[in-house]
Amino acid sequence: GRKVRLRVGGVAEEGGGPGGQAAVAGDVVGPRHALHPLVHANPFVWWVEDDLGLRGTIEEVVARAGHRVITFGSVGETSDALTGKMRTPTGIPEVLMTDFGLPDGTGREIIRVARIVHVQRIVVVSGDDESGIIIARELEVQFVPKPLNNQNILGAIAL
Repeated sequence: GRKVRLRVGGVAEEGGGPGGQAAVAGDVVGPRHALHPLVHANPFVWWVEDDLGLRGTIEEVVARAGHRVITFGSVGETSDALTGKMRTPTGIPEVLMTDFGLPDGTGREIIRVARIVHVQRIVVVSGDDESGIIIARELEVQFVPKPLNNQNILGAIAL
């Protein structure tokens, strides 16, 4: 079955996905859209990313900053978790960060489900700046361009 990894303060609390390291670069945070005023200082974050190395880096950076984080690798896993078809160690996230291009669909599908279950803030992450900005405006979500680094990973969560 599918497993997810929850990290809090750098400690994995439930086994699951891979935890490889990857070098990430870039430090530009794109336009901010549809920020939700009720997101806490240390929000519970779900991050959808199909690149295994980047996923491991994201888990580590976000957990070290004191946030609870679960990562997923596909539209199917994320949708199942959001709708309760797959058990997760915690409830619905306050912040959902999603790569737009995923192996089994697009971030658009995840955003649709996230809105149904009332995720407070949704952020699209994409390596295609122009398309990412257009998509973010269309869907009224925040956009963060790739490549990612520690600063823009945490900056996107803290907005």
